[in-house]
Amino acid sequence: MKVDNELITALIERWRPETHTFHLPIGETTITLEDVQAIWGLRADGHVFTGRDYHDNFSDWTSKCRDLLGWIPDTSTETKQGGLLMTALINKTRMPLGDDLPTYVYIQRAHIHALILLGGLILLDTTGCKVPFMWLNGLGDPEEVKNISWGSAALAYLYHYLCEASMDKRKELGGPMIPPQIWAWERMPTLRLAFIGPVVHEPYTPCGARWKGTTQIGNAPRHSVEHYRDQIYLIRPGQFIWTPYAPCILPDYCNDVTGCSLCETYLVCWAYVEAHEPGRVRRQFNRYQDIPQYVDRMLRNADHLGKNDRRGKKGNNWANTHQFYIGEWDMRYERFQAAEYAAPMSMNIPMNPGYMAWYNRITVTYMTQPGTWATAGMNESAASMRLFVEGFQQVFHLTTEDEMDPRVRQIREIVKNVLESTNNADVKEYPASQHQDVVMPYEPEVVPRRRGVHGVRTGGHGYTKQFRMSQSLPDYVAPEPQYQEHDPPQCQDVQKWSGARASVDSFFQNYQVVPPVQAEEEDDEGEEETDNVGEENEEEDVVQSIHVQPRPDMEGSSRGGVGKLMSKVYKRLSTRKNKGIEQSKYTPSSYK
Repeated sequence: MKVDNELITALIERWRPETHTFHLPIGETTITLEDVQAIWGLRADGHVFTGRDYHDNFSDWTSKCRDLLGWIPDTSTETKQGGLLMTALINKTRMPLGDDLPTYVYIQRAHIHALILLGGLILLDTTGCKVPFMWLNGLGDPEEVKNISWGSAALAYLYHYLCEASMDKRKELGGPMIPPQIWAWERMPTLRLAFIGPVVHEPYTPCGARWKGTTQIGNAPRHSVEHYRDQIYLIRPGQFIWTPYAPCILPDYCNDVTGCSLCETYLVCWAYVEAHEPGRVRRQFNRYQDIPQYVDRMLRNADHLGKNDRRGKKGNNWANTHQFYIGEWDMRYERFQAAEYAAPMSMNIPMNPGYMAWYNRITVTYMTQPGTWATAGMNESAASMRLFVEGFQQVFHLTTEDEMDPRVRQIREIVKNVLESTNNADVKEYPASQHQDVVMPYEPEVVPRRRGVHGVRTGGHGYTKQFRMSQSLPDYVAPEPQYQEHDPPQCQDVQKWSGARASVDSFFQNYQVVPPVQAEEEDDEGEEETDNVGEENEEEDVVQSIHVQPRPDMEGSSRGGVGKLMSKVYKRLSTRKNKGIEQSKYTPSSYK
């Protein structure tokens, strides 16, 4: 199956590493052991997959490959950085086997197939081209291999790489990405691809086997992060399938008969330790969802946000390092099972009335800013739609049914009809979130001073014609009315763009406004009677010096003859007539 990278990216945007859940508009959801077992048929119950990362009872790894795999790999062409290359393993599976060979030969071939599945599908790293030698230590005894919890190992790898991707710690994404993709198709029909043939689940097969076939042509908008992000924004409570596997007839190895997926415990796979908390997503187990009480109990001890890998720990025995977490996994049935003892979920009352009010206080409501410009190929309207809904939600909760003013009652009725008609009636049960201030203040681009109008870029690195045309003059111009019968009459006493107005405007919040520089004709005879030495440039008669500080007086200068003489010298240095002389430090460039 081809991995839909855009869908995975949209899901990573919703992943919260603190809780190991996807934060959707309808609440918290996640991938549990039940999903891995139902989709892939991987065993959830059993022992953890861990051990030593060094060879034991053998002189080197090639000798161990000879006994467990039936061939000695070439260290120069078939191995790489402490692992076997995937191409070398695949080439060995193409060699035919006879029917009258010893049993250990077939076991060796089974080991090769197991390594290919682990390194290329279940526990793949960011490279996806090699399999660590250390996994051979976990495949020594065939009877022990059957009792390994492969589902918990795959889920630990998935949690680890989703957390690193959401925190932007890696450029390449590893781990099993097929389960989250099928998980999204199973539970959110609006994200599914359109197949040519019908998607039917065959009895006694894993659920992941039915998502096969050829997709329809003309489905290009679905293969974009913006499309998936928009669809996840617009999902409503009735559009999310909480129990998709209930009507399916699954084989015994896909059914969690022991209830292992309901336990709150740790998932261990060699160096990775991740917390499994089904109590936060009880609706996925057809249980009543209340506000989680054990938010940090598991994750605070696991320290999964720290350095949790094998770097700098060569020759480590992970079974001893993670002895505490392995003990927690072995005692999972004696620990708290939040989802098992909860009341069954009702279609009318699926969760606590205050759950969504609590959830909106801890989640990120908007992934994109409402009202942003459209991207190429589509309009992103989900964030704006969400803002509209929250606006109506606030109006609804600000009014009551006992209003005395009939106009207020009419407004409440209009808001109620709009929310119900747009399938947003659930927002009437809880107040709006606190994430209302989503419009970020405009921050002007800092550009170097050049000849021309202040604040308008006229050249430089990255300058284009389109960029120049997109720049507007900072002067405020009142718009002309287009329709006299609809537009209000223009006020004759319009306040001009003054320093007082600029000081309170957000555009000029980082600038100091000073009075404009007045034009002055250069006259040597009149300069001696002038008291203001700050008005010196005769060509700056139309420029408003918003960006420039006035030139301070020289320390110790007086208004006597020496002071006037020095001011005259500085003034001559600042004029455009003295082009060959370096300008003063405090004098702005002149404009024509």
